[in-house]
Amino acid sequence: MNKKFLLANFLIFLVLGLGIFSIAKAQNNEGSSVNENDQAVEQMIQEDETVTAQDLGVKEPTILPDNPLYFFKNIFRRISDAITFDPTKKLEKRLRWANERVLELRKLAITKKDPKILEKASEQYQKEIDQIKALADRIDEKKLNDKQKARLNDFLDKLSQQEVLHQRILEKLQNQVPPQVFEKIKEVRERHLKRFGEVMNRLEKNPERLRERLERNLEKIRGSQFKDLKNLDFLKKLEEKMPPEKREALQRLQERFQERIQKKLQQLPEIKKKQFLRYLEKTKKDPEEELNTIQRLNLDQKLPLVKEQILQRIQTQAQKLHKMKGCPEWTLPGPGFCEEGKIIIRRDEKGCPLPPICISPDQIQE
Repeated sequence: MNKKFLLANFLIFLVLGLGIFSIAKAQNNEGSSVNENDQAVEQMIQEDETVTAQDLGVKEPTILPDNPLYFFKNIFRRISDAITFDPTKKLEKRLRWANERVLELRKLAITKKDPKILEKASEQYQKEIDQIKALADRIDEKKLNDKQKARLNDFLDKLSQQEVLHQRILEKLQNQVPPQVFEKIKEVRERHLKRFGEVMNRLEKNPERLRERLERNLEKIRGSQFKDLKNLDFLKKLEEKMPPEKREALQRLQERFQERIQKKLQQLPEIKKKQFLRYLEKTKKDPEEELNTIQRLNLDQKLPLVKEQILQRIQTQAQKLHKMKGCPEWTLPGPGFCEEGKIIIRRDEKGCPLPPICISPDQIQE
C-alpha cells in the first residue's frame, strides 16, 4: 500500500514538475522573442541615425574649435576661399567646410559638454550655411560654361543628400547637449533646413526636376528597411519651407514614399510589422507625432488598437503636463473613438493638449 502511495505521489510530482518546466520555458522563449525584437529595432534605429564622416565625404575632425591650433585651420579656409574664383568651386568648398563643422560640433557635444563652446561652434556652423545661401544668390546660370553647369549639378546632388544627413546629426544632438544649448541646436536645425530650401529654390527652378532630384538622392542614403519614414519626415518639414509653386511637387513625392511604405508593410510578416510599430514608437519622441504618422499612412484603419495605445501615451504625457504646468486634465476618449476619421489634438496658448476632435473622411477630403 505504501509502495503504491509513494509511486502515485512520485508520478504527480513528475507531471507537475514537467508542467512548470514547460511554462517556464515558454515564458523564457517569449521573453527572448521580445528581447530579440527590441534588439532588431535598436539596430535599425542605429542604422538610420548613424552618420559617418565618410558619408559626408570628409575626414573625422581631430582639431576642434576649442584647440588653439584651430585658428590656423580657419586661416587656411579663408586663404583657400580667397584664391578660388569659380563660383561653383566656392559652393563645393563651403559645403565641405559645413560638413566638417557639423562633425566638429557633434564631437564637442560628446567630449566637452561646455555650453559656451557648443554655442560658438553652432554659430560658426550656421555661418557656413549662410555663406552657401549668399553664394547661391550670386550665381548667374546663364554665365556658366558647360563644365561649371556640370559641377553645379553635382553640387545640388551632394547638397540634397547631405542636408538629410545634417538633419539627422542635429536631431540626435538635441538629445545630447546640455539643456542650455538645446534651443540653440533646434534653432540651427530649423535655419539650416530653411537655407537649404532657399538654395534649392534658387538653383533648381523647375518643380518637377526638384522632385526628381530629391527622390533620386534620398534613395541613395543608406539605412534600414524603414528609412523611408525618416525621408518622409524630412520632406514634410521641407515642404513647409518652400514657396507654393514647389509644394505640390513635394507633396507628390511624399505620396510616393507613403505608398512605398504601405506596400512594404503589406508584404512584411507579422513579426516585422510589430517591429515597425516599435520602431515608430521609439523614433517618434512625441506620441502626437506617432499618431499623425499612423494616420498619415492609413495604418489606423488596419490596426485600430494601435491608435488607442498611442492615445493612452498621450494621456500619460498630459498627466505630467497637468502636474508640471497646471494644464487641464485630459480625458481619454472611449473605445472606438474616431474609428474611420482622423484624430486631431490641438493645444492652447500654454501648450496644453486640448480634448481630441474627430475629422470625418468627408472633411479630410475637403
